[in-house]
Amino acid sequence: MDKTPEEIRSEKRIYNTFFNTHTVTGIVISTGIFVIFLAGAFALFQNNINNWEINFKEKELPFAALDYDRMLNEVAAKGYEMYGRNFSIQLRENQGTHLVISANSPVNQISKDSLGQLSMSDSIAYAKANERIEYVIDTESYELVPLSEIGDSQQRIGRLLTRLHYFQQVPVVGLYLSGFISLFFLFAIVSGVIVHWKKIISNFFTFRLRSTIKNLWTDGHTALGILGLPYQFMYAVTGAIFGLTILVVPLVYVIFEDANEATEIIFPENKSYELLGVADQSVMITPLVKQALAELPGQKFQQFQIVVKNYGDINSHLTITSRIHTDLDFSRRAYAIFKVTNGVLVDQKRMEESSFRSSSFDYFLGLHFGNFGGLFVQLIYFVMAILTCFVIVSGVMIWLVAREKKTYTHKAKFNKNVGAIYLGACLGLFPAIAILFVTSKILPLDMEGRYQVINYVFFGFWLLYTVYAYVIKNNYKINKHALLLAGVLGLAIPISNGVMTGLWFWKSLGMGYSDSFLVDVSWLVMGVITLLAAWKAKPVDKKQNVGVEAGIIPATAAKKITISDPILTTNPSGN
Repeated sequence: MDKTPEEIRSEKRIYNTFFNTHTVTGIVISTGIFVIFLAGAFALFQNNINNWEINFKEKELPFAALDYDRMLNEVAAKGYEMYGRNFSIQLRENQGTHLVISANSPVNQISKDSLGQLSMSDSIAYAKANERIEYVIDTESYELVPLSEIGDSQQRIGRLLTRLHYFQQVPVVGLYLSGFISLFFLFAIVSGVIVHWKKIISNFFTFRLRSTIKNLWTDGHTALGILGLPYQFMYAVTGAIFGLTILVVPLVYVIFEDANEATEIIFPENKSYELLGVADQSVMITPLVKQALAELPGQKFQQFQIVVKNYGDINSHLTITSRIHTDLDFSRRAYAIFKVTNGVLVDQKRMEESSFRSSSFDYFLGLHFGNFGGLFVQLIYFVMAILTCFVIVSGVMIWLVAREKKTYTHKAKFNKNVGAIYLGACLGLFPAIAILFVTSKILPLDMEGRYQVINYVFFGFWLLYTVYAYVIKNNYKINKHALLLAGVLGLAIPISNGVMTGLWFWKSLGMGYSDSFLVDVSWLVMGVITLLAAWKAKPVDKKQNVGVEAGIIPATAAKKITISDPILTTNPSGN
């Protein structure tokens, strides 16, 4: 049955509503979501990048053979107050595989008035005994080296890119900002699917190289958007969950009397225990650790942590948490909780057991970082993230090209400025990341203020390129110059690593530096591809056919082609 004019008008209104929602949402979040995906693509390999930066050679630690009581005794020998502290001995992969022992301040600190009555020497001794503990453990000699001398994982470029992925360089609100952007990205995805639903299959197989630049952007945006739809939807949902966890807090207080109760349901191994104030220094923790590790023989740990709560108290508890490397599971995690005084096993989750209660957060982490399928899945994630960046840029370019019509002549200068700043901020990030890698390799690891210099170089270059783009206001040059810079700097990364450390990529893998090999070869490939893309990039004459400009078809054939833009022509509002 034919539709009435009123039904047709109603459908057009609904279509325009979703179309405008998709367009406006996409425009508003475009730069932010581009940064999230490009930085996130590299953040997938945070540990590999950190190990590349410090030239770390991966090794396995003999966890079951270590004497953990001796480690704690070494700390006590340095004059620290031990009673009542919560000690953590954990594997840290993201700054080189080694064990770090840390502890909070003890709970039995004297009042400020009493502290003021102490002599100068006693005050210094008290401050030393009660300060926070952070050491790296030599697993052969049991020597304790201050963590500050080894280098905090926060001071690594892999961590810098991960923080950028979550906008954590923005004080206080950065993480929440990334969450809201992910939420709006979800709106853009849903509204985009609704807009393209009727022609989603035909549009996926449509790529008109012989048409206008507007249609080229449109076809690329639609086809790659559909191809990456499941990936983008997953990232929008999990990104919103991680970034907007604060919105769950009020709900926690409605359901639970204490937020700690909710934490203990999701993470039972993080349960707190009351300090009873009765000392008991006779019990050893090493046998309990070995008992827990006996169920995990020969495993390569991705995460390993021992936590002693209320150390030296009769209500002291020991928690051993471990996660193994696996390519086929989201949550291969186990924990065991012992009461230290009598060695009784209080709670346990075996490696083969799985429950939503204890593993739900691991599922989200596995999906978000692609660590459930090894390097192969992470590489797929990386490629999909780069394609998503193209989808984002092409969506904005569709909008900008549409604003070049005579209807928008009065806003031409404003639109051109917006386009230049947008392209400069987005496309300039790629060479900025490349110069970040080069700088981190050139500057010595023991250089004072090294991380601050790296930050200044990275963000300074990014800002300067955005300003450069605004000044030249030429989309072709902005794109080509970004590709050229990224390509040259990308090739300079393995060269700088080889010159500065001697770890040339054809030697590093055989020497056991697998992360050095992975990063160098990856940048070598990306550098070559980027330079080829820059070489192939040609300026487009918007009055001519794209196929003619690219040399795909003869100019005489171009005259017969009908130029159309489905997105623009089906949008009566002209937005």
